[in-house]
Amino acid sequence: MLYNFPMNLQKMLRVYPIAPSSTFLAPQYEAGLEILKSLGCRIDGPMPIRQSSVAYLNGEDAERLVELENALGSDKHEIAWAVRGGYGLTRLLPLLQLPMKKKRPIVVGFSDTSALMLHLWKHEQAKSLHAAGITKLSDEPSETLHALSSILQGRAEEVRYPAFHRYGAQKNKNIDGVLLPCNLFMLRHLVGTESMPNLAGTILILEEIGESPYRMDGMLTQLWASGALKNVQAVVVGHLTPRGEIKNEVREETLHVFIRCLTPLGIPVFGQIPVGHESPNWPIPFGVKARICSDEKMSRLEILENIL
Repeated sequence: MLYNFPMNLQKMLRVYPIAPSSTFLAPQYEAGLEILKSLGCRIDGPMPIRQSSVAYLNGEDAERLVELENALGSDKHEIAWAVRGGYGLTRLLPLLQLPMKKKRPIVVGFSDTSALMLHLWKHEQAKSLHAAGITKLSDEPSETLHALSSILQGRAEEVRYPAFHRYGAQKNKNIDGVLLPCNLFMLRHLVGTESMPNLAGTILILEEIGESPYRMDGMLTQLWASGALKNVQAVVVGHLTPRGEIKNEVREETLHVFIRCLTPLGIPVFGQIPVGHESPNWPIPFGVKARICSDEKMSRLEILENIL
């Protein structure tokens, strides 16, 4: 299905598709490209399907690294859009060499791609966009695609995100911070590396897939024990997607892991916002100023800064 959006861009956004993580299917990729074109984007890059000696990687490390460096070093593209997540970027980040630039393409993607976003935020305070990868765009409803269109037009502050709950006591009605939506597994695996940013003053949106409650407890415990969560302003929980048949009781149990682990640290916990490995996966600017506004019943996310 194609969507037609009223675009008010001064120029068409040029997209360099990147696939530095896992393999993907060509039909889903082609369907996603058509949606990008309907959003007012021009696709300008090589076909990123490669062979690899490792089944879960889309090409050898050297190939994927060259592609990533070419995309992020480009002066001709506004966006480097990840084809999909999976796994592979943490293998490349220690090797990544980028020329100093005042402005480089905005990275778009989620899951494994959030490791790259965190790396670029650590080293360059670079803004990104946490949103569906190209192969997932055809799964998204019109409401999230309209939100994506608004953000690409420089109107992120106009996006009205679904309301979510707050858990535990909260001193202030409003919480301000720098917004970092990311995958919990990726964030935990950056601890102790040169890609791990300082999270003080941030609002984290954390999502996960296929992890049991005790493993998520372990990830949050490691983040706490390492000192990474010191002065985090708030955590908003996104999709917590079990593997296999989705059961509400599993979702509820994993949500309580966040509440149990974080509230004793004085970190306000909110959730759940529809962000992550399920549809809808609402697009969330990364590295921008944001605010959580709460009333007596519900809370909402407000974006205070654009990425483009």
